[in-house]
Amino acid sequence: AVSRLNKLPWPDLIIIDECHLAVADSYVQVINAVGRPLLLGLTGTPQRLDNRGLIEVFDRLVLTCSTFELMQEGLLAKVRLFNPGTSGALSEKGSIAVGDALSHWKRECQGRRGVAFCMSIAHSEAIADQWNRAGYRAMAVHGRSSKDDRKRAIRGLRSGDLDLVACAKLWIAGVDVPEIDAVLWLRKTSSLVDWLQGCGRGMRIAPGKKDLIILDHVGNSAPNRLDHPLVEREWSLHGHAKKARDAALSVKVCPRCFSASSSAARLCPDCGHEFVVERRGLQTVDGELVEVGRLKVGDLVETYWGADEGWWDNCKVVEIRQDCVVVEALQTFLICEGDTTEMPYERVRPSRKAAKRQQATAQTLDELIAIGRTRNMKNPHRWARHVLAARSLRSGKMRVREVVA
Repeated sequence: AVSRLNKLPWPDLIIIDECHLAVADSYVQVINAVGRPLLLGLTGTPQRLDNRGLIEVFDRLVLTCSTFELMQEGLLAKVRLFNPGTSGALSEKGSIAVGDALSHWKRECQGRRGVAFCMSIAHSEAIADQWNRAGYRAMAVHGRSSKDDRKRAIRGLRSGDLDLVACAKLWIAGVDVPEIDAVLWLRKTSSLVDWLQGCGRGMRIAPGKKDLIILDHVGNSAPNRLDHPLVEREWSLHGHAKKARDAALSVKVCPRCFSASSSAARLCPDCGHEFVVERRGLQTVDGELVEVGRLKVGDLVETYWGADEGWWDNCKVVEIRQDCVVVEALQTFLICEGDTTEMPYERVRPSRKAAKRQQATAQTLDELIAIGRTRNMKNPHRWARHVLAARSLRSGKMRVREVVA
């Protein structure tokens, strides 16, 4: 584009789609070369992976409508999200996936066309192979895939010749396949842009498309991480400062002579032992994904009231409807105590205070184990014993070792 600028008349206005990319040098070169005219940028995620602010290019941020509002108007597909809930396995270090992905696909996504976001090239190829061996039609696309293979994957999903495309580092943005109605997350991400853009691959509407199912096996949608893709966000033109890294030296211990050395060392400086690089893979643990928003009358819930007010506790479900939940306020907030209001499913979640009260009322080991199982914990027996141990410590009745043994 830069090489052709001298052959084109200068514009009065430049419209930039996916304008969170506009601070890149290639965009800035074009903008500067034509005299910096008026700019109109369009994006669903006004934030960058490198944390640079769009204030470098734009002067004002105008929020038009939310993803949820577009969904209510029928311009985007409705979303059903399944995640691990309060599974304790996700609190462990490393890459953990809760539940078998293929089993969940068979149960929730039969007859759908989906995309799976994987950790690596090898992982994407393994997922595609697993689907093919199960009788589905799948292929992997990644950085080493040819242009023909990438085009074939898109054509296959559009035509229905493919059930799943497993991706590695691709298809987060820039892919338009409205027929996608299932998204599988098999890799963790801390990037809000990646999360929203990836989920957005399945939000476009298409003839005969009922809704989008998101199977989040790795917990990206947890409230303390990136949350539900439909939750309203606070956006800003200003960037975010990167977190300062710990300045302490990272070390590792030689398994042969127990000498400490830099974690970057390939050989032990004392005995010459060669360190083996351990490649991180995705570890799958037993568990079941639960549908976010699956509630029943009488449940205590939290409700979302926008970016300014956030989540509010002290509500109770009084009616379940096809497109919304009717909740009653148990305490005056933006509505008076005793009043009811309709809330979309995406803005209602089980009360965390209620979960604590449920745990507090459990008196026996069996009752606690049952709670642990409903929360998809990796080891509900061990958790239950530690809860009893903590209670006994507070009461002074016995020591932890006596309870946990």
